[in-house]
Amino acid sequence: GSLAASGFDVNAWKREPGVLEASLAEGLPAVQLMPQHIMGSGLSAYCYDGTRLAGFHEPLEGFAKAAHLLGELEGGWVGLYLSTVDTLGHAFGGDTPPVHVALHQIEESLAWMTSTLAPYVMDETVLLVTTDHGQSTVKKKITLAGAPWEWLEKHTRAVGFSGRVMHVYLGPEQRR
Repeated sequence: GSLAASGFDVNAWKREPGVLEASLAEGLPAVQLMPQHIMGSGLSAYCYDGTRLAGFHEPLEGFAKAAHLLGELEGGWVGLYLSTVDTLGHAFGGDTPPVHVALHQIEESLAWMTSTLAPYVMDETVLLVTTDHGQSTVKKKITLAGAPWEWLEKHTRAVGFSGRVMHVYLGPEQRR
């Protein structure tokens, strides 16, 4: 089940259009690469509405696909979303050996990817690396008035917080 199906107004929480959506509005090609397991999920469809999505199974595959796309596209954007550090951060904490290893692998993959790009692609490409919210040790409830909060309390097993993001955790038996 989805929050929208429960009566929660998802569009009221939707973020401002991002750079990929703005590029589409200007007629520039935009491709967002993401792990295959979240392709077509509510979150990917919600965040990248209208952007061409492409999946990958392993991070290095994502970097290889990004390099290929950068060589193919004339202008536009290629985004590469990796869930590795976020997933490990939730499991082990942000400043832990598994996260450090994942960051090292990402750095090595990024160095490899850029070394494979043709000189003309490198001359015309701006590489921007950003990170997600990280892991916050501050846990507190936020106040949501009325039906949405009541639904969340009744139907979720946990509500978590990290950075600016509220996470809602459902058990397998809670999916509709």
